[in-house]
Amino acid sequence: MEKYLKKWGALALLFLFLLAFGACSGRSTGEEAKLIYGQWTTEEGVMYTLLENGNFYWHRNKQALNNDYYWGTMEVCSGQDAMDQLEITQEQWDTQYKSMVKSKGQLFCVRLSPNYVMHDGRALENPLGAPPESIIQLRVLVQEDTAAYYNYKTDVSGQLAREEEWISLPEALASDVTLKAPPKQQPEAEENIPTVKIAEDGTVSLTGTLAYNAQWYDSVGKAWKDCYIFVVSQETAQEMAETLGAPEEKNLQEVELFAPIPLEDYVGKKLTVIGTAQAASTTEHKRPLVFYASEIVEG
Repeated sequence: MEKYLKKWGALALLFLFLLAFGACSGRSTGEEAKLIYGQWTTEEGVMYTLLENGNFYWHRNKQALNNDYYWGTMEVCSGQDAMDQLEITQEQWDTQYKSMVKSKGQLFCVRLSPNYVMHDGRALENPLGAPPESIIQLRVLVQEDTAAYYNYKTDVSGQLAREEEWISLPEALASDVTLKAPPKQQPEAEENIPTVKIAEDGTVSLTGTLAYNAQWYDSVGKAWKDCYIFVVSQETAQEMAETLGAPEEKNLQEVELFAPIPLEDYVGKKLTVIGTAQAASTTEHKRPLVFYASEIVEG
């Protein structure tokens, strides 16, 4: 069980970078609204299947349709409803979007809620937990057979191409579900024990517990990369924040950890990592503190 959960955990965490809030006011209607439905593929080969019955599929790779995919329910709204949901003003519409499509009816807010994930031939129910964590929100501007999309959480944009011929999908039945996702738990670091040392050359030695892989999308390299969450003590977090100039935040004890070696087998273990640290500098950093390890010592 534990080994299996590790395998699907990285896939599930891809979606955690796509969190959004709010709700569409209703389903799209009219002829223009039908433009959003169908099968769409990104430049990286990810395929979205959006169905008029309110269901969707998300395949990581359209060349491997029988594995690594989500399915669930969705909400779609277009026109002024989508503008309201996406908080697009009339001025923004006139200056940024109007030239891309013929009418507001071609602007869509698509909100996906994954109910199941299929990985290694096994289905898992409720992989991302309860809303708002389970919600994926996209802005889509449809131009018949092509579309431009933007992800509000990850700040990732790109192009979608409509599949000309329908690609048959695997059966996705609730009866196939074999496991339920457990509540997300992460190890707690020891409290009140300062566990950070900063050498004169700026090298940082940091002790904590490796929690989980929070993969992030590198919009420059256009690829998913490993980024582990490293939990440190409150005193350590405060000392690092003061030294590095990071803002006070609730998840300050969670440090983004990048390493040159795979860390999957170290999850849940106490480690000392040696390298460099900095305050988050881009929107792709999801924690206020970032650590780049050059050496890792267990225990």
